[in-house]
Amino acid sequence: MGDVSPSASSPRGAPIFPRPSRVAALLITAALVLPVSACSSASAPPIVVETTQKGVIVCIIAPDHPARIGSWNTPVASAIGMYYNQSGAPVTITSVSLLNPHNMLFHGAVLYKMGHYAHAIAQISAWSTEGKGALASDWARRQLIPGAVIPAESGPIPASQLIVKKPDLYQVAVDVSVATPGSGWALGVVMNYTASGRSYTINLWAGIGIASSRNHVHTTCEQITPAIEAGFRGHYSIDGS
Repeated sequence: MGDVSPSASSPRGAPIFPRPSRVAALLITAALVLPVSACSSASAPPIVVETTQKGVIVCIIAPDHPARIGSWNTPVASAIGMYYNQSGAPVTITSVSLLNPHNMLFHGAVLYKMGHYAHAIAQISAWSTEGKGALASDWARRQLIPGAVIPAESGPIPASQLIVKKPDLYQVAVDVSVATPGSGWALGVVMNYTASGRSYTINLWAGIGIASSRNHVHTTCEQITPAIEAGFRGHYSIDGS
């Protein structure tokens, strides 16, 4: 479910998945979710990640005018994870940052509510178009981080019941760009939050890449994928085992 711990080439503009036979299908369909019931002990952290994320990488080319990425440093949005508050207390997000970024700048983040487990926003896109998959009213109510609040829920929901019960899920959209001309990447997103007077950290190990196409020097997403996978090693097996 991500690393949780308490503390006191493809079509233009499209995301790249390095292992379409395994992880791409999981993320695109969101058909396989984590066994939330396995996290239901009294000591379980409030937030769980609902989608299987292990080894997933999303990437986009910059610039890419049809995708509304007009220059090498146009802000790009990534929102890979789906989060659920399984506790009976509200959660306040205190900070979000990038996990081990390389030539990538973090500009900010917002929390978006997927009301009734529907209308997910883009996994990666130009920041200006990030809300395209959302209902306009839901996107308008997105919350700035820090200070965004995920309301209390009634407890864990078994994975098999997510589609039936349709709980509210949340996505964190990060606003990033490359720091200097060329490609950049990060190994995921770090989210710090508080609940019931305790502080928690959750690491989402899901690669974010921006591949350069500036000055006729074209770097494909497949070329930066090995660097992201190398960063994953030592944290878990890339093949999902």
